Amino acid sequence: ATNEARDCGKTFAEAEGDVAYCADMLDYYAGLVVDGATRERRAPPPAAYELDAACSIATYPAGVAALVTPWNYPLLQAVLKVAPAVAAGCPFVLKPSPPRDR
Repeated sequence: ATNEARDCGKTFAEAEGDVAYCADMLDYYAGLVVDGATRERRAPPPAAYELDAACSIATYPAGVAALVTPWNYPLLQAVLKVAPAVAAGCPFVLKPSPPRDR
């Protein structure tokens, strides 16, 4: 969280929340990875959304994913893009934003 705070110019508390959210998202998408012939799994939405809903997700690799992240949420946006691509079995190219001037 310290590095994220320094990188983005956020408070430590805000960066700590982002890191915790990233961990939740990685855990969520890791739970979607399945083996077997159907490649389908029922999964609840992430706890962070607090919805009373259910969803069904089929994970078929769709090809190479091009992932571009903004400068203000580099870690959070990278996780929100990389985790589903990996869970679906898609190769990806991650292009972070260039470092901003300080």
